[in-house]
Amino acid sequence: MRKAQVTPFVAIGLIVVALVGLFLIYGDQLSKVEILQDIVIPEEVQVINNAVDECIKIVSSEALNLAGSQGGYVYVNQEGFISPVDPFTNNLAFGNSQIPYWFYISSNNIRKEQVPSKTQMKSQLENYIKINLKNCIGNFTQFEGYEVMQGETDTDVNIGINSVNVVVNWPLNIKYRERNFRLEKFSQDFDVPLGKLYDLALKIYNDENKNYFLEEKTIDMLVVYDEIPYSETNFNCGIKIWTRTNVENSLRKVISQNIPAIKVKGTNYDNVDKYFEWDAIKTKENLDVNLMYLKDWPLQMDVFPRDGEILKSDQVIGNDEVTRLLGSLFCINNYHFIYDIKYPIMVVLSRDGYIFQFATMVVVDNNLPRENRQVRDFSNTEGKICEAKVTPIRVNVNAYDNNGNTYPVSNANIKYRCSTTECEIGESKDLVLQFPACLNGEVIAEKEGYHFDKQIISTNKEGSVTLNLEPLYGLDYDIVLIKKLTRVESTPEKEQVLFNFVNEEKDYRTSVAWQEEDRKIKLIPGKYKVESYILDEAGVKVKIEGKKIERCVDVPKPILGILFGVTDKKCVEEEIPETEIEQVLTGGANFEFELTRNDLANNKKITLYTMIDKKPASYDDIQDIYDGLDRRDLTAFRYPKLEK
Repeated sequence: MRKAQVTPFVAIGLIVVALVGLFLIYGDQLSKVEILQDIVIPEEVQVINNAVDECIKIVSSEALNLAGSQGGYVYVNQEGFISPVDPFTNNLAFGNSQIPYWFYISSNNIRKEQVPSKTQMKSQLENYIKINLKNCIGNFTQFEGYEVMQGETDTDVNIGINSVNVVVNWPLNIKYRERNFRLEKFSQDFDVPLGKLYDLALKIYNDENKNYFLEEKTIDMLVVYDEIPYSETNFNCGIKIWTRTNVENSLRKVISQNIPAIKVKGTNYDNVDKYFEWDAIKTKENLDVNLMYLKDWPLQMDVFPRDGEILKSDQVIGNDEVTRLLGSLFCINNYHFIYDIKYPIMVVLSRDGYIFQFATMVVVDNNLPRENRQVRDFSNTEGKICEAKVTPIRVNVNAYDNNGNTYPVSNANIKYRCSTTECEIGESKDLVLQFPACLNGEVIAEKEGYHFDKQIISTNKEGSVTLNLEPLYGLDYDIVLIKKLTRVESTPEKEQVLFNFVNEEKDYRTSVAWQEEDRKIKLIPGKYKVESYILDEAGVKVKIEGKKIERCVDVPKPILGILFGVTDKKCVEEEIPETEIEQVLTGGANFEFELTRNDLANNKKITLYTMIDKKPASYDDIQDIYDGLDRRDLTAFRYPKLEK
């Protein structure tokens, strides 16, 4: 009886075991058939599926190339302006591209970093593909006989080590010959080592921030090359003379020759002197890494001591018996110059035809590498502050109208700066936005056609903030030169003329030049400090006549041939030989000027005036022009004129 009862259970058990065995043996093949069935595209809509795939390939390739060529950014923000005082912004101009500096010093001398995280790269890639995909496909109007209803696109980009996967969810309801079809998910893989090159770029960047390899090499250039005066005491008669412009040009040449010689150890390159090997990544990698500096890229150099453009050595003449004896036998020449230098370099990593490049700034301060006040390893901390958005803040963004009243605006881009980390928050179309917790951070609102506004707010608890944007008023402009002595007015011809406008209260700056083809200036209401400069055109050499001057300075006083830090005052008659410089200041004007909202709203043009002084023929003439840039007291000077 018990045997009869057990038999059915045994049979069932055997069936289950058999089924499991069959699944283990054939399950892989069965699942493959199922997957293939899922991705089979009906022949009738294959042409549309192929078109979408091709557009994903085109648009994604564009986005990936932009991210690689622009330091990880698909979209690049422009900050600041280029002026004779500061030729840098937050980006390095290279051809038609703007390559963001991962490290730079802003015009107000603040050290800044703008290294994208992988999260930011992913977001920008997804945004670019989403926006441009529909433009590529052209609304499917080229497909005759097809009716295509489009849903919203959702893009997901996965950045791997040696490849990038792009998945686009795009519901397409297609009607063709009275039949209905649906396509929804599209995927493309790209053999692009974006993740790998980004990781290696971070290693190079972090090593530079820690060890100042490039700054140390720059200081070596100052020491080694004779055309760049640095520090020396020698027994030569006659005072050595240099011009600042010639020294700067020599430095540009030296940097442009030495920087490309540097190679990153462990990468692909031919034999190179060990002096130029940079052990920045600590591993063996199959890729090329090249460093670049081009002579026409910006370089900011100041050197002390100098008299205007002139650098010169001191001839040491002592008053004690020992130095009088030495002086009767030898001429002792001494100089020691202090340099402040800023210049960009671009690091280019490439493998299998794909390029990832970023820019950084090399800074020498008082003959020393820049002080690294903040070193962060972005490979370990990427986006952690920005990812923890836990505090709701109500953000109100307004703009001023022509009467000075405010009205709400939407779609302003909201950022939050906590210490040196800047987070993308969102658009102001959502009144309540999520912020990372931070004490005394800055909320920043930006919108095209407006000057930004920022407010300090702590986001450790819920709150609200109001930001008011100033519209940028565009005016045509002309520049008129006024001769200082004759008051004759003229239009610039060969002269280079620059105007800088600084509204300190609103932190707004802009500059214009006569040579610009599209002469437009964008201004906001407020008080401006205006600086203008007139320079001879490049290539024109102005002769500086030689002269004799008496100069008294403190010099080291040797005692029995040894320097103990004791100084002595000496007065010598020095002879500055005749020299030529290529570009000099021939005039300009510094003044203050206020523009009201009514001025900007009701006028279309502004005429800017500046003063021609004289063509300098001597060092004293150059100094006189510099000293006389404040023109407000001259009867010939004219303030800007507005026209309707």
